[in-house]
Amino acid sequence: MFLMERRHHLNFPNISRIVIFPCLVQSFALEKWSGKKCYMVGARDLSIVWGNTPSSWRWSSFHVSRFPEVAELIRVRWLEVHAKMETRLLSADTYYAAYFIFKFVHGNYGFETQAVEVSISCGSAGEQCYVYFDPDGRMRQQYQTVQERSLHIFRDATAVRVLQAREKKAPRDRGDGWKEINLGEFFVDDPPTGEVQISLMDVKSLKWKSGLVIQGIELRPTQMTSQESSRQRIGQRR
Repeated sequence: MFLMERRHHLNFPNISRIVIFPCLVQSFALEKWSGKKCYMVGARDLSIVWGNTPSSWRWSSFHVSRFPEVAELIRVRWLEVHAKMETRLLSADTYYAAYFIFKFVHGNYGFETQAVEVSISCGSAGEQCYVYFDPDGRMRQQYQTVQERSLHIFRDATAVRVLQAREKKAPRDRGDGWKEINLGEFFVDDPPTGEVQISLMDVKSLKWKSGLVIQGIELRPTQMTSQESSRQRIGQRR
């Protein structure tokens, strides 16, 4: 049994190395400063509705991908993607953020202004939100412009915080040829029990969509605010 190992990950200096498992559907890394675990669940290890229907999805290789195959959306109206991982594989007593790793090919459509519903559950805690894939980058530019005006013209700190929260759910370039979008956070207990489940769905609009390429979903340690921490803890006690 062998592991494909990349010791230098130039685009993410806080990660010391990346190890791709022999099954070639997951990768593992250690955060340089904390030693905490990071995982990416590759597209082949995700549950994608219609994923094995050639007229809906195509499995192909991209030279900038960590994995031999990525999922390329040909044409669907019903978008539904699920991921799950046992929390024992993650670092205990740690907050994690989940990131959807993707890109668009030329000629994509159906994602310009369409919201995608996201849900994350871990144990008894869970959260739901909406994200925008923003293929042409217009929404992020609008957030930044309005945020600057709110801060420098109106001095409205509350409005800025709201806009910053929304911008957090907008995609950003990773510097490795892919984009990522923050899907939400969850807490891993000590000792870890159960599993984390993540879902992305657009099943209500029934709008035709094409051109999305999925590399996977990445789980990385994160820092949460005290308010977010309290809210997450309350959710766990229910």
